[in-house]
Amino acid sequence: MIFWGCQLFHSVVKLLRKLLPLAFVSLEKTEEWDKISLTQITKNLDVNTKSFFDAICMLAFADIPEHISLGEFARTIIRANPIRGGTTEFGYPANGGYDMIAKVMAEYIEETRTNSKIILRSAIRKVQVENGQVTGIVTSDERLIESNCVIISYPAYLAINELFDDGIFDRTFVEVNRLNKTTSVVEVHFALSRKIDQRQVVFPVGDKFTAKGIFFISNISESVSPTGEHLILAGTAVSSQIARSTKDIKNISDKMKDDLQQIYPAFREALLWERPMAWKMVESIVKEPGLVWKQNMPHHIDQVRGLFFVGDSTISFGIGTDSAAHSALLCYAKILAYLKN
Repeated sequence: MIFWGCQLFHSVVKLLRKLLPLAFVSLEKTEEWDKISLTQITKNLDVNTKSFFDAICMLAFADIPEHISLGEFARTIIRANPIRGGTTEFGYPANGGYDMIAKVMAEYIEETRTNSKIILRSAIRKVQVENGQVTGIVTSDERLIESNCVIISYPAYLAINELFDDGIFDRTFVEVNRLNKTTSVVEVHFALSRKIDQRQVVFPVGDKFTAKGIFFISNISESVSPTGEHLILAGTAVSSQIARSTKDIKNISDKMKDDLQQIYPAFREALLWERPMAWKMVESIVKEPGLVWKQNMPHHIDQVRGLFFVGDSTISFGIGTDSAAHSALLCYAKILAYLKN
């Protein structure tokens, strides 16, 4: 036990030596690191110390350090530094997760005095543009909803190729913004008959675990759980080849169950059902060296008036929800200026 304690102490010291310089560097300096791989500082670390970087990459990027830019990782650490106004809370709000974001947005829309309303179960087939000006959106049932301002939060590089008629955008622009970089993830959803942990997120440490992140969905937001079921999710980043193989996905799922049983002895007894799945993530989450925020979609395009893009695939700092929120704040002034004119 004493030897293990010494090992842990030395791992923490090594970790702090790597993280403290990142937490206090300037944002301008991190931009100089956008073409450098995170492995520049993780390649010579011991297994325990490297596990921290694996965990943060899984949580923040759903990927592995080999695929992450050092600059983007550093900005993530800066945003977690409370001395610089960040937060060390990597979990979701105590009163809920993404469902709370949707509720706040819905309440704002319905309370405004602009006769705004939310239309559900109505897919958008096309954004209509005439003479370089947005004129509305066409739904999947061919209804036209007229508007001179459209804001797209759908992944921008997909939207310009799927939601517009040919010829709206310059072909060169469309091809440049059609990035093919993706990363894949296998995740397994489990329903349990009872709670096995009070925490929101757990990251198994060590190479022996297949699951790189365990997310307790019911602890994050109780409203998503059916009565009598406690939902959790285990995930790991994989190659696109593995994500296409049913056999490999099943093998990973079985290994994740072994992981959970080892960590939580009551897991198999409480297991009600499981749902393995694999999915590819779009360009917006890929933060490989040379493919960070500066290469993302702009908020608006001069070719089309009244069209704006927000979300984690547009220009912004950060990843996921953090990036999407920052993108919206950057675009907000542009939208207001357009509406006033």
